[in-house]
Amino acid sequence: MNYRPRKKAASPVTSPEKKKEGGTIMPEELVRVMIRLTLEQHEWLRKYCFDNRVSQAEVLRQALELYRQELAKKEQRKG
Repeated sequence: MNYRPRKKAASPVTSPEKKKEGGTIMPEELVRVMIRLTLEQHEWLRKYCFDNRVSQAEVLRQALELYRQELAKKEQRKG
């Protein structure tokens, strides 16, 4: 199965202005996604978010951004 980007988000959640949540600037449009985690990952995420008073979605967005930055660094080293 090949990755095909969507032309338009299925069910975006829009806000009139950018918000600051957990120290990051939120985009104006968010899309719902469903993911599956292992039980261990889910328990860690719930505990971390509770202890740090941050949403699970924010932690996952930050993790995805860090992953994208790491991939970009690896690409720069190659080229």
